[in-house]
Amino acid sequence: MKKNYFLQLIVFAFAFAFQMGNAQNRLANNEFGSTIQNWLNQNKDSYRLSENDLSSLLVSDAYFSKKTKINHVYINQAYQGIKIHNAVSSVAMRDNAVFYYDNALLSNIASKINTTTPVIDAQSAINSVVTAYNLGPVSNLEVLKSSEGSYLFSKGGVSRVDIPVQLVFQPLENGSIKLAWDLSINTLDNKNWYSVRVDASTGAIIDTNNWILSCNFGDGNHKKHTSHKIKESTGINLFKSESSYMVDGSQYSVYPIPFENPNDGPLTLVSEPANLIASPLGWHDTNGAAGAEFTITRGNNVYAQEDANGDDGFGAAPDGGAALDFDYSASVITTTPSSFQDLSLTNLFYISNIMHDVWYQYGFDEVSGNFQQNNYGNGGAGNDFVVADGQDGSGFNNANFGTPPRWK
Repeated sequence: MKKNYFLQLIVFAFAFAFQMGNAQNRLANNEFGSTIQNWLNQNKDSYRLSENDLSSLLVSDAYFSKKTKINHVYINQAYQGIKIHNAVSSVAMRDNAVFYYDNALLSNIASKINTTTPVIDAQSAINSVVTAYNLGPVSNLEVLKSSEGSYLFSKGGVSRVDIPVQLVFQPLENGSIKLAWDLSINTLDNKNWYSVRVDASTGAIIDTNNWILSCNFGDGNHKKHTSHKIKESTGINLFKSESSYMVDGSQYSVYPIPFENPNDGPLTLVSEPANLIASPLGWHDTNGAAGAEFTITRGNNVYAQEDANGDDGFGAAPDGGAALDFDYSASVITTTPSSFQDLSLTNLFYISNIMHDVWYQYGFDEVSGNFQQNNYGNGGAGNDFVVADGQDGSGFNNANFGTPPRWK
């Protein structure tokens, strides 16, 4: 049976800082806190909110966009210092005034909350999730850090990363709000990264999300796709001028954007595609000094490699040498993926970096949470580059991507 191979993307290198309580996250501690609080108090009736609903607001994130000159503040509703899961509203500030607000706060929260005192503890909540998802036996589970209803547990033999657990309120479809333990477990096979709310009174799972998004494209039979359109390429100049590109001699054999696949256009050798604003030292730098640290398909934004055995470890990667010459134009695409592995991984490296550089132009930069090992002094938290696995042995004709939040 013919199998067409799609690229698998997994975010692997994430450095987590543990969230030690909510005291430092209170809205009042933000530089725009009083302005936002006053605006909400003045406009609360428009959103059917009471002063009590607005009395305990936290800041889940805040940053200044250099692109738009706007301060973005994300406020998380809370009750008695315990945050309400996903009750997060976005506020945009310009000239020290609110000019945009998107409400996600809940009304009459005091009457909807069942309790503020948990019956089961954080470790019991972990055990409930492990049992529900059949994650195997728990071993050596211990508390590494704790503060004000937040805990960081060891991997316990069931997770690839340490397990954060925090007391929250979980809104339900019937309008009630239940006290719950919020935790996440990255399964050992890396196919799932469960974000779960466990009822803090009963231990029942009441809400689950999967931070790894998977797509499956069926059996690969595309004969019925009669509406497929061929795209015309007008070149790969995504930015304003040739002077916006990094001059490092690099070249890559790829299917350049806007081509989506080999059916859209020819294989092309593109030269020096890195954008100077988004990737100021090219795609192969990591230390912030001129010169590439890697001659393989690895750099500040992306590490593209094969994972033929499907273990999510580190595999082979194309090597362009000191000249950064990734010319695999002689490759022939066949039904045997390994025969064009270098070409495939080079294309994966290229498109992943292109997306980084394009999104950067629209404000997805360091302070707003983009993926970079080194943030070059531009704020934000680094060490979260994308590890992109291609020709992955865990499955064919699929793609998945995992992006857990950063714990602050």
